[in-house]
Amino acid sequence: MAAVSSSSLSRIVLGVVTALALGLSLSWLVAAQKLGDYLHQPAFNGVAFADFCGGSEIGGFPFRLKLTCSQMKAPLKLGGGDLVFTADEVKGVASLWSPNHVVLSFSSPVALRNAGGGFAKLRHDGATFDFAWGFGGLTEVAVNARALDWRPEVIDAGLAFNAQTLNFVARPSSRDGVASLRVEADVTGLTAPLLQSLLRDPGPNALTVSGDLFPLLAPRNDWRQALEDWRRAQGAARIDKAEWRWGALTARFDGVLALDDAHRLAGTLNIDARGAGPLAARLGLPMAPGAANALLGALLGGKPSARDRDKPGDDSIALTLRLAQGGAYLGPLHVGVLTPLY
Repeated sequence: MAAVSSSSLSRIVLGVVTALALGLSLSWLVAAQKLGDYLHQPAFNGVAFADFCGGSEIGGFPFRLKLTCSQMKAPLKLGGGDLVFTADEVKGVASLWSPNHVVLSFSSPVALRNAGGGFAKLRHDGATFDFAWGFGGLTEVAVNARALDWRPEVIDAGLAFNAQTLNFVARPSSRDGVASLRVEADVTGLTAPLLQSLLRDPGPNALTVSGDLFPLLAPRNDWRQALEDWRRAQGAARIDKAEWRWGALTARFDGVLALDDAHRLAGTLNIDARGAGPLAARLGLPMAPGAANALLGALLGGKPSARDRDKPGDDSIALTLRLAQGGAYLGPLHVGVLTPLY
């Protein structure tokens, strides 16, 4: 068998390298085209992500996909007002083999602006939005952020707060054979000056919640109409498990919420509360934790928690928060007024 000459071997190697380079280039171009298609696919209330960018660019050749979105402006509606979500720069990363899965990183601060130019700003030490598209639209949305600092500029923007971490995931699922939206969220190290003052406890609190929204309907351009369609379809939010912790006070709850004909929340939440001593003291009832819980339970129609009622020194009470006809009730007490959501 004749030996292969060095010049022939060089040509073979050059041909292989050229073929690999062309294949990689073609793969990158195809993936970039797919990413561009996804970015222009209506997904956010009927609007494409690319429509929010003042300018956008896809790069990262040859081994990955990188997206740059500058001067992002996304219109939102809150109550009866129009707002604009703004960020100076948004950067995204996606794999060549899964351009439908993009992780976006937002510059700090991001802002919500109203017609007057001010509403609120949110500073952070890292905020990412993780999006995955499928044939029917978005299949998963995840939010991860740390060191959040919410600064309201108007009363409608709510309370100022800080949070160490925020994690949120939403994905299509199924509940009792009905298409639903599975939601899981947790916030740690949450502090709010006003609530800390009311509870007289400077410690941070944490909140976790998981549950389903069902049925899962097709998205609408108008979120108010989407909520109305959901209400008419007898939509419900089933909270499987939730927990709120602030200092000595811990509340675990579950239940089902819906919307009534006047677009107000309706339903019940079953609450297992522990450590109500500080709350009793805030109400001017300084006493031992067990006595405080017993008194609050009697006033609010509660009873010892079924899980712990037989434990000596237990300070848990079980309460039911009922939302009906525009009011919030703990036992016989009317504790709040509910306004229409839209």
